[in-house]
Amino acid sequence: MKKILFAITGLILSIMISACGPSSGGSDDNTTTNTGGGTTTNPGTLTDIQFTAIIDSTTANPWKVNLDASNSTRGDNYQWSIKNSANTEVATASGMRTPITLPAGSYTVYLTVTDAAGNTGTGSSPLQIGPTESINVDFTITDINGEEPTQAPINLIADASASTLGATYSWSIQDSAGNEIQTASGRKTLLAILNRGTYLVELTITDASEKSNKGLKTITLEQSPQLAAIFTATQQPNSYTILVDATTSVNAIGYEWEVKDKTGNSVSSGNTEGKTSLILPASGLYTIILKITDKFGNTDISQQYFNVQESNPLTASIAAYPMSGAAPLSVLFDGSGSTSSTDSSIAKFDWSAADNAGNVITTAIGERATLVFPGIGIYVVTLTITDATGETANTTEQINVTPEVISATGSNVDFTVKPLSSAEKNTLILDANASHMNNPITQYAWSASLSGTEVAIATGAVTTMGIETSGTYRISLTITDSTGATLTGSQIVTMP
Repeated sequence: MKKILFAITGLILSIMISACGPSSGGSDDNTTTNTGGGTTTNPGTLTDIQFTAIIDSTTANPWKVNLDASNSTRGDNYQWSIKNSANTEVATASGMRTPITLPAGSYTVYLTVTDAAGNTGTGSSPLQIGPTESINVDFTITDINGEEPTQAPINLIADASASTLGATYSWSIQDSAGNEIQTASGRKTLLAILNRGTYLVELTITDASEKSNKGLKTITLEQSPQLAAIFTATQQPNSYTILVDATTSVNAIGYEWEVKDKTGNSVSSGNTEGKTSLILPASGLYTIILKITDKFGNTDISQQYFNVQESNPLTASIAAYPMSGAAPLSVLFDGSGSTSSTDSSIAKFDWSAADNAGNVITTAIGERATLVFPGIGIYVVTLTITDATGETANTTEQINVTPEVISATGSNVDFTVKPLSSAEKNTLILDANASHMNNPITQYAWSASLSGTEVAIATGAVTTMGIETSGTYRISLTITDSTGATLTGSQIVTMP
C-alpha cells in the first residue's frame, strides 16, 4: 500500500482534509440552516477533520478504498458519504476506519465526526478512481436542410452528438476580426449568421468533474441572392374566390398564404402553392399575406389589402316575344339574361305555363323555348333555373291572349322582324302571330336570302334566326293550313 497526500490520479490515493471553523467548546452554540428550510442548534463545531482514502491496488473495478480518520479530531461517531460527479450519494459507511468499494470515476468523499458532547465537524475532498477520461470534441455545422452552408444570411444547426457526452456545451462564433458575434449552449443548437464572410465556430465541452476541451471549425459564406415576395390577386367573377399568383417571386421555393379580415382574424391559411385560389366567406376588406422561403431557409413577407366585391346571386330572367296577342298565340321565351352565382354556372332551364286556374298547360326546357297558348286568358309563365351546385332560382312573366281576330280577306301573311336585344343585334325575332288563313295554320316556314341566295331558314310561329353578315336581306314566310293551302309574304331587312 502507498499513501499520497490529497488528489493524485492513479491506483493509490491518500487524502488529508482539515475543516476549519470555530474552536470546539461545549458552551459554544452555533445555528446552521438545513436544506429543508429548518434550523438546527449544535453545541459546537469540531475542527481539524482529517482523513485518508487509500485505493487498494490489488483490486480493480470495483476498486476497494480504505477510509481512515485516525488522524482526525477524536470523536465517538464517524459517518462517511461518497457522492459522484452528479452530486448523487452512491455509498455510505461508518467508523473511524472502514473499507468501501467503488467503480472507476470521479467522486467527493465527505466525513462527519461527532464527539460525546454532540459537537460535529465535516471535511471533504475529491477522489479520482482510475484514469481521467479524455473529452473528444467532434461537431458538424449544416444548414436547416442538412447541407453544407454556403450563403448568408443563414440559420445553422450546430450538432455535437458525435462528441464525448459532457455536462455543458458552450458555442461561440467569431468573425474574421476575432469579435464574438454569437454564443449558444446545448449539445445541438441553432446559430444564425447574417452577413457574408469567414467565421470561426468554437465549441467547449465540460464534463461533470469540470474538465473541458475545445474544438474549432471555420466556415466561409457568400451573400445569398436577393429574396423578394411578389404576388397578384384577382377576384373571380360572381364569387368570393381570389386567384393569387406568386410565381414571379424571386428565389422562392416555398410559399405560405394567409388571409385576415379587417379585425385581424385569420379566415384562410395553410395553402402552400405558388399559384392558387383562396376562398373567402363574404365581401369586404381583407389583408392577403404571402411568406416565401428560399433554399437556405431565409424568408420574405409581402402583403396586400384587397376589397372583395359582393358576389352576384343566382338570378332568373325572362324575355318574351310577344307578350300579348290573339289566340292561338305562339310566344318565344328567352332566359339568357339569367345570371349564375358563386363559382358556378347555370345547368338547366325549365319553363312552365299555367292558366288562370293554376293548371299547367305546357312545359319546355332550354335557354330559349317557344310555348303556344291556344285560348284566350292570362297565363303565368315560370322559369326555374338550376346551377351546377343544385341551387335554384325562378321568376315569372304574364302572357295576355286575346280573342282571335279574323282577317277581312280571310287569309293573309303578316309578321314582324326585330333584333332579339341590343346585345344580340345579329339574332332576329320572327313573329307570325298576326298571319291568318281560312283554316288552321299548321306550318310556318321562314327563309332569309342575300342577293338571291338563301342563307338561313327557320320554322315556327315565333322563332329566332341568326344573320352573321351585314347587308340587305329578304325575309320570307310561307304559311300552310290544314288543307295544304299556302301563302307567302316577305319583308326587306337591313342588317348592320
